[in-house]
Amino acid sequence: QGTRNVPIKRKNGKEISSTRSPDYL
Repeated sequence: QGTRNVPIKRKNGKEISSTRSPDYL
């Protein structure tokens, strides 16, 4: 659990503010 509210870059190019986002999957 080293990820908190950091923006994650997906291959879609979208930035998610949380790993619990449904878009993360």
